[in-house]
Amino acid sequence: MAEVRDLAHLRRLYGAPGGRSVDKVLPALDPHCVRFIALSPFLLIATADAAGAADVSPRGDAPGFVAATPDELLLPD
Repeated sequence: MAEVRDLAHLRRLYGAPGGRSVDKVLPALDPHCVRFIALSPFLLIATADAAGAADVSPRGDAPGFVAATPDELLLPD
C-alpha cells in the first residue's frame, strides 16, 4: 500500500470524517478535560522525529503532578 502523504490522498481512501468524530475536536481543553488531567496519576508523552520514528514515554506520580490550563500542560521534569 502506498504511503499517505497529504490530506487529499487520505480523503480519497477514507472519505471525510463523520459528524461525531468532528464534534470531538476541541480548540482548547474544556473544564472537564482540565479536571480529568488533574485527577490522573499517569500519562504518556509521545513524540516523533523528522523521519517519523515515534517514541512514547510513560510518566506517573500522585494525581495533580500535571498542571493543566485550557491552553497548556505543565509537566515536572
